[in-house]
Amino acid sequence: MIGACPHHGPALAAGRDGTLHAVWFTGESPQGPGAFYARFDREGAMRERPRRLGPPQPGVGHSAVHVNGDRVVIVWKEARGQSASLMAATSRDGGQTFSAPRELATASHSADHPTLVVTRRGLRVSWFSADTGHRLLPIEEATRSHSRLLGRACTRMASVLTRCLVYIEPHR
Repeated sequence: MIGACPHHGPALAAGRDGTLHAVWFTGESPQGPGAFYARFDREGAMRERPRRLGPPQPGVGHSAVHVNGDRVVIVWKEARGQSASLMAATSRDGGQTFSAPRELATASHSADHPTLVVTRRGLRVSWFSADTGHRLLPIEEATRSHSRLLGRACTRMASVLTRCLVYIEPHR
């Protein structure tokens, strides 16, 4: 069990090998407040000490995580007074190491929480700010595995919808 803030909610993504990649916010921890990342094995045991995302402050949180092979992408929001920044870090080794955090966008007024979206053009982050409205910002370009994953998901969804529609009778 992770002691986390229910208002920020954790995010979880499973790797092909069964590793669970988790991100969460907490206002209190031995490392101080902020957003954290850790990997868990198939049984739910934490593999390592949680790693901090961003600076140790309460305004860091609302994180999301995506896994594709050895690639792990994390995005989060950093509140800075009245402004906010959308931040990202990536791993190419299954979450063992991460790039330095990079700023994807800023907002001088209110901003929503980031959501990761897989598209045929690659991984994108959906983000709304009062300054610019809704945007789908690129995280990484499409790979064959993204396209295959999205294609399979769309095919499965179409199959499910078709089966559901067969059972719907018109209202008489």
